[in-house]
Amino acid sequence: ATSALTPPVITQPAAGTGVKSPVTVKGTAAPESRVRIRLESATTVLGMRMTGAITEQVLDVNTKGEFASQPISLGTLVKGKNTEYTLTAATVEASGEESETVTVTFTGS
Repeated sequence: ATSALTPPVITQPAAGTGVKSPVTVKGTAAPESRVRIRLESATTVLGMRMTGAITEQVLDVNTKGEFASQPISLGTLVKGKNTEYTLTAATVEASGEESETVTVTFTGS
């Protein structure tokens, strides 16, 4: 079942870029809707790939169709190599209906 909701557009951080901590997620979506974001990390420690969720939050979209998260620390408990972050976002309605998910992948710098 495809949703009639328009997925959000992530404007920051840009896909494939190196990002310094803390990161603020910004984007656009339908005015006065809400956007659920989830940020996960994947890193290599002693040759093993370790993944973990950093945060999941629901953000309010203003009347201009803009949203922004609070600064999110990219600090992970384990200091690994080649840490990659995956950000997913979807527009959500009060009814619980969600848009298709958009995904942005970036690295720590």
